[in-house]
Amino acid sequence: MLPYLYARWLFWFVLGILWEIWGNGYAQISWVGFVGSLALFSVLHLFLPPVQRLKYKALLGISASATLVAFGVFFTHTRIERHFDSHFLHQTGIEAYTVHITQEPQEKERSYRAVGEVQQIRRQGRWQASRGKVLLYFRKEAGAFEALTYGNLYLVRGSPQKVPPPSNPAMFDFREYLAYQNVYHQQFLVPQEVSKIGYRIPNYLMSGAIYLRQQCIKTFEKLIEGKRESALAIALVLGIKDDVDPEVLEAYTVTGLMHILAVSGMHVGLLVVYPMRWFKRVKDKNDRKTKRKKQLFFYVMVTLLAFYALLTGLSASISRAVVMFSILLFGKVYQKRTNSYNVLALSAFILLLWEPFWILNVGFQLSYLAVVGIFYIQSRMVRWLKPRTWFMREAWGIVTVTISAQIVTTPIGLFYFHQFPNYFLISNLLALPASTIVLYLVLATLVFGWVPYLGLLLGTLASYGIYWTNNIIFFIQKMPFQLSDGIWLMWWEVVALYGFVVFFLMTWELYRTRYWVLACACLGLFTFSKVGRYIAQSSQNRLTVYNLGSVNNVAFTAGHKAYFWADSTLAKNSKTYNFNIKNHLFRQGIIAPTYLTAPTDVKTPCLLHRTKDYQIAQFSGKTILILPARLPQRACAKFKDLKVDFCVLQNRPLYELSHLLAYARVGKFVLSASNPKSYAQRLKKEADSLHIPLHNVVEDEAFVVDF
Repeated sequence: MLPYLYARWLFWFVLGILWEIWGNGYAQISWVGFVGSLALFSVLHLFLPPVQRLKYKALLGISASATLVAFGVFFTHTRIERHFDSHFLHQTGIEAYTVHITQEPQEKERSYRAVGEVQQIRRQGRWQASRGKVLLYFRKEAGAFEALTYGNLYLVRGSPQKVPPPSNPAMFDFREYLAYQNVYHQQFLVPQEVSKIGYRIPNYLMSGAIYLRQQCIKTFEKLIEGKRESALAIALVLGIKDDVDPEVLEAYTVTGLMHILAVSGMHVGLLVVYPMRWFKRVKDKNDRKTKRKKQLFFYVMVTLLAFYALLTGLSASISRAVVMFSILLFGKVYQKRTNSYNVLALSAFILLLWEPFWILNVGFQLSYLAVVGIFYIQSRMVRWLKPRTWFMREAWGIVTVTISAQIVTTPIGLFYFHQFPNYFLISNLLALPASTIVLYLVLATLVFGWVPYLGLLLGTLASYGIYWTNNIIFFIQKMPFQLSDGIWLMWWEVVALYGFVVFFLMTWELYRTRYWVLACACLGLFTFSKVGRYIAQSSQNRLTVYNLGSVNNVAFTAGHKAYFWADSTLAKNSKTYNFNIKNHLFRQGIIAPTYLTAPTDVKTPCLLHRTKDYQIAQFSGKTILILPARLPQRACAKFKDLKVDFCVLQNRPLYELSHLLAYARVGKFVLSASNPKSYAQRLKKEADSLHIPLHNVVEDEAFVVDF
């Protein structure tokens, strides 16, 4: 077998997947290419003698690689549902449709959310078969939708709407996230628009897993004291974080310990480690009895791991870990030689055959990178020290695993999350042992919860364990300089960082000067890019009006500072700021804004003239008029002969644009999201008739202009 055969397969297969997702790989051409390259490879491999194959080795390699790339393109194309002619997105004038709830519904603060498969649609009074997924939001009302369960069939009146793009720059792209799950439409429903018409279980295995998961949740809520503690136990074992206290989530995020709550390979590893120690004690004999013991051990472990994966909803990280550990166990039991990297690549290949879009799943990427780092770096680092005591050996093991995983996940972690936990080593050294004990206590509570007194005892111990683990994490969170925030990386900077890591490790392993030169070159490119962007950002001047719903805002960016003229609720509502604005500021090189919600002595580059009825800002040679509330027509006379570059309208201040235009010259109107939809539509028609540009942040996304 060629060295790292499955890793090579994986590389070319992933290239084909990404080509189809990002570059529209042309499925018909890829199908012809797949058949042609496979035929060429088969002819060369099957009909040439082994001696002559060496002569055509390059052609064999090219044909095999082309086969995998073409297969990746074609296979991914067949998994993208919008390409099917029967998908309802190709139909117009949908009056109603029937939908089958095929995923477990989730309860949110104001609604229930569920993904359903469309079965039929009605157009022009006629029903026809169709297909496609839709995201449904069922509004919470007294007594409504309480029976919303997996498998329900509904008749929905109306037509689903396309998922809108992000309303603000650098905001999380929910539309793209859903598209990778083949969901392109959504609909917000009230009880009058929905009728339950039946019930049919889509998948009996998944239905059973959902039932068991619900029973597990009830067990935890019954036996583990404290709402915060029981919610954390549910997240720790099942990966469901819906009810976890936001303060706790923030603490785990800041300290770099979210992998404890995100059910992953770490959990599977802890489930496998002690049975594996028992397995190693079984004497390696060739007799039939020993072989049967090993085979029975393999089947039991794989069954338990598959059951746990099902219980957690078949998440990408758990599926990866289960497949990988199953292959490793197979090699151990049947005495097959297994290369760790080949096993890892084979598990990824199998999972991507199941769901190719997992290649873009953040958890999938982080988990595989972490395992690669542990396989390569930790196996070498652990030999640096030889602790004599059990305690020091375990502590050194945690240190090496943490550093190894952190090295290879940091670049992509910074790319996605824009922050780095400075005390990640201390956090893992203190919290990992505690969370391991808690995990076993929680699992023991789940298994023995039915035993009188014992279940209550285990639940109490688990509750106290979670309480003290949280206290440790809260203590680390409160340490000074615990987090480096606002780190924004471009994709080429991520590539440069990984180039540095790879070439540095090659220098470490092979002691070749050229690899050290390449590592320094990658680091130099990264530094050059970062410094160049910092210098460019120093001279930036930008006006932004974000789409924040009812929260009025105007942002002035000057260099590496941002000044917000906004409602006081924005400064108090961290959720709105984090979701809509923070990433955009990070991209501009700004850590946090300065709020100008009240008269202040803060020196700003935007000169503000404030009154009760309006504000006028002079910024970078431009005049911005902000009208925050209703302005009578006669009051517009105060703006006589005023030249305004941008006029921001908030809370429907003008009945007609002409009232202001009779006195002032306005270059462009900007409608904030606080204006009602009907009002915005009326003013848009008036602006078009007057040939005045008007930007509506609800329909046209956030308003951003550079000076």
